[in-house]
Amino acid sequence: MTATHRRRGGAVAGRHVRGSATQDSVVAIKQIGGTIGRISEIATTIAAAIEEQGTATQEISRNVQQAAAGTTRVALDHVPITRDRNMV
Repeated sequence: MTATHRRRGGAVAGRHVRGSATQDSVVAIKQIGGTIGRISEIATTIAAAIEEQGTATQEISRNVQQAAAGTTRVALDHVPITRDRNMV
């Protein structure tokens, strides 16, 4: 085998290695893209859950305010009754 053949063989082997490395890079990039897609789906799910939690918290707050207002009304309604009983 001549030096020229060896160089050509080395060049072919070099192209093969580069081609294999390129394919490996493409596969890695696709996997990274898939991972990013899954992370995006998870982030979207978390955002939706946070929004639902915010809505539930607002509803709880409204209910607590209504209960407090009702308790105040009941307390105020009983004050005159207590005063009337004390007068007797």
